[in-house]
Amino acid sequence: MIPIFSTVESVLATHRRRTHRVEFLNNIEAEIDSQRQRGSLEEEDVVLWKHKGDKFRPRFSSKDTWYLTRELQPIKEWYKGIWFTHSTPKYSFMAWLAIQNRLSTGDRMVGWNMGAPTACTFCPEPMETRNHIFFECPYSAKVWRSLTHKLLDSMFTVQWDCILGFLVDNAQDALRLFLLRAHLTKTVDLLGEAVWLCRWPASPLRVVVGCPRSVDLAGALFIEEWAKFWDPGGS
Repeated sequence: MIPIFSTVESVLATHRRRTHRVEFLNNIEAEIDSQRQRGSLEEEDVVLWKHKGDKFRPRFSSKDTWYLTRELQPIKEWYKGIWFTHSTPKYSFMAWLAIQNRLSTGDRMVGWNMGAPTACTFCPEPMETRNHIFFECPYSAKVWRSLTHKLLDSMFTVQWDCILGFLVDNAQDALRLFLLRAHLTKTVDLLGEAVWLCRWPASPLRVVVGCPRSVDLAGALFIEEWAKFWDPGGS
């Protein structure tokens, strides 16, 4: 057995050939013999880094190492719709979680705890899902419509997959595309925070949204918060 920290020099000098049942180990033995026959024992060891295409070079490349140590996946087109120029990282991160379906919605929580509440935070829907919150729920649909019905006009929809398609439609006007992306990421962030706050017993939103469930009042508070985002000074 060759110790894991052995150098090529020490292996060539001390290793004795063995026959193995595994083919790749026999190939290693053959390579050791080949190096001995070439007179490599007298040469200095060198450090080589593996690059793309199974090529070894003396120069280290963090980019090549990154690609060699990860499993490559197809590029997702929707990334342009949330990680865009002048985007807010916090909002983009929340939108990324939503797209990956990693938010703590009712359908996911019941998988962790059978006793967890599964009903929608904003309406009587018995099973809260990502697509329901964004934006099939009457409450979130009202908020989304209030913010984007003029922007989307006849293309307005509450269907999550359709909205993601709009985010990467470069045929749209650049300003309109930016506003749509900004609206979605901000809305996902605020609605995500509202879901969490409504589940917190001491939250004032439990009174506004839950007892009774008032879409109009909660939507008004939400839109007021959105207005602060665009005009922090209140001018």
